[in-house]
Parts: sequence; structure tokens; C-alpha cells
Amino acid sequence: PVWLFKSDVANAYRLLPMHPLWQLKQVVRIDGDCRIDRCCCFGSRGSPDLWCTFMSLVLWIAIHIDGIDNMLAYMDDNFSEDSNPDLVRYEPYQAFFPSKQVRLLRLWDALGIPHKQPKQVFGRSLTIIGFHVDSDAMTIALPDDARLDLVHSIREFVLDAPARKRPLRRWQRLLGWINWGLNVQPLLRPALASSYEKMRGKQHPARPLYLNKAVITDLLWVADMFEKYGGVHILRSRAWKPHEAELEVLCDACLTGLGFWSPARQEGFMAALPVSPDAVEDTIFWYESLCVLAALQWAAALHHCPRRLAIYTDNLNTVQIFDSFRASAPYNSILRAASATLIASGIDLRVWHIPGSENVVADALSRGMLPVAHSYTPSLRVLPFRPPQLKSGAAEK
Repeated sequence: PVWLFKSDVANAYRLLPMHPLWQLKQVVRIDGDCRIDRCCCFGSRGSPDLWCTFMSLVLWIAIHIDGIDNMLAYMDDNFSEDSNPDLVRYEPYQAFFPSKQVRLLRLWDALGIPHKQPKQVFGRSLTIIGFHVDSDAMTIALPDDARLDLVHSIREFVLDAPARKRPLRRWQRLLGWINWGLNVQPLLRPALASSYEKMRGKQHPARPLYLNKAVITDLLWVADMFEKYGGVHILRSRAWKPHEAELEVLCDACLTGLGFWSPARQEGFMAALPVSPDAVEDTIFWYESLCVLAALQWAAALHHCPRRLAIYTDNLNTVQIFDSFRASAPYNSILRAASATLIASGIDLRVWHIPGSENVVADALSRGMLPVAHSYTPSLRVLPFRPPQLKSGAAEK
């Protein structure tokens, strides 16, 4: 069992004194008298940056001087985990807390940082920066009310925009909110690329930006995915090796076709090339990526869907976009389709590189050279398949 804990600083911004020259800008009139506000105030655009700078220093001291490892912070909330099952008494509160939390509170006392007992909480499950974290179930969940608020706000931003325009500050607020939700649905990240492209280079908060078709399609897709699949992220090991895969698939593409096969199942698949989007410059890269998507969708449709899936390709660009889940517009549609499949199936996907000299069977299938494929794998069963049809940010099987 692991303890989760969260400690909150009292008064936050108000702890920071401001430079005397800046205090002149913080004159407050009370009952006809002018008074100087000498501390950092709430509502100022620069206050979050000032506080985070200060809190970063406190965290550095906690980690590197006091040895309190894995400490994290979001504004005035400090949180972490503690694998030590024993609780330690904190005398000022005459209460017991996880040992790391007690060490943090004692550091705050030494630095003169105030705190109050009701804001120092711990447990096996805890709400941290709006997410419900459960160390026993190993899940991070977005509460339903917060998730539905996000869905509603996305749709309102898109569908109720006057003349299909919104000021830059509204774009920034919405994308910041969606990025917060990506903590539980990280695979939705590719759908934000069109919005960031629209905002690139823009600096004036009031400037209206036009919502084009790509942005509307992507944002509505994000809302639909949050609504359909909820907001629960299951924590599991992200590091595993090729031999730990439950299923391996090898892919290849050429200028005449696509092909992939499963050595364990002795099944191979081949297809003619579909038409590539007009915006695609490197067509072989797009077809290699499309073949990986086809292999993923085939694996997800199996009766016994693999929990860990390894797909091999001899195209390094394809490996890179599936590793980073970032790509330019025409390739991003492939990543969106892959995201939907991975979320629906729960597959943990890895796309790894294989030298072309070791990918001969998939290469032969992509070229329609069945005798060559059978010369390497005589028992291989070969079937045709329909490449994914990408449109409106989704893929049809």
C-alpha cells in the first residue's frame, strides 16, 4: 500500500512582499483612505509566475537538501506519495501523517511558511488538482461533473461562436482546460495540433481567430471521446521490452500496396494502395503509417485483444510519430484514428523499428509477391484487407 498526501500553503500569494516601487501600483482605497498593499495580490497576471518561482525554490530545497524525493506542486498544493506504511506524529497538530508529509511540514516551519491542519490531507485515495487518484486501484479519474463541464465548454466554444470566431484568450483558456483533461486521456493529444497551429504567432488576447473546419472537427471529436469513454486513466508500467509483447505484427508499404503479418498467428494481410491526401508530400511515409494503423485496428478486433502490442516497421519516420504522437496535418489524422482505437481497446502499443533486411515477409505481401512470402513462411495464410478510410478525424474499419 502507498500513502498519497497533499499539503496546502496558507495565504499563498500574500506571503510574497513586492518591491517598494511596485507597491505604488497597488494603492487601495478603503473608506476614503488610500492604503498601500505591500504583498503579492490575487488577480494580478504576474502573481502566478512569482509564486511558482518561489515554490520551485522551496521544492528544490525539499528534494535536494532535505531529501524528500518525488515532490510535486501545482501553485500552493504540494503532493507526493509515500511507500512507508508507518505514520509519524507531527507535534504542532498533535496528529499522525505520512513521514514524507511530516518532513515537508517541518521544512515549511523552518522557512516560516504558514499552513493549517485542515489543508494537510492524506489517504489511499485522494483528490489532487481536481483528479481522484486511487493508489489501490492504480487509477486517476476525472470526476463526472468536471468531465461533463469540459465537454459542454468545448461544444459551446465551437458551435456558439459568433461568425465562427473566438478571441485568442478564449482559445488559450479552452486549450489549457483540455490539456488538464489530457492527464486522464493523454491519447487525445493529436487532436489539439490544428488549434495550436491556428494560434501560432498570435499575441493579442482580444484578436478574434476563425474556427476552420479542421479545428471544429478535432475539438468536437475530443468532446465526443471524453463523453463516450469517461475520464479514467489506469496506471501501469510504460516500460516494457519486445519479448514482453503479447502479440507482434510486422508491417511494410511500397508504392503498389500495403502488407502486414503476425508470426505467432501465421496470418498475413495485403491491400492495394488507397488514394493519399493531396497535402501529403512523402507518400511512402503516409502509407507506412497507414499500414501500422491497419495492423493496430486488426489486432484490436481480435477475439482475444492483446494487452501489449508490438508493431514493427522499417520506416523510422513512422516509428517517430507513433512514439511522440505528434505529426503534421495529413499524418495527424492517422494518429487520431489510432488514439480512438487504443482508447476503445485498452491496448498498450509500441511501434519499433526493424531493418528492411529482416522485414522480408511484410515487404513481399505489400508487393503482392505471395510465392516470396511463402518461401519464408510456408504455412502463412494470406487474406486481403481494406485499408482504414480516414475522414472527419476518424477511421472506419
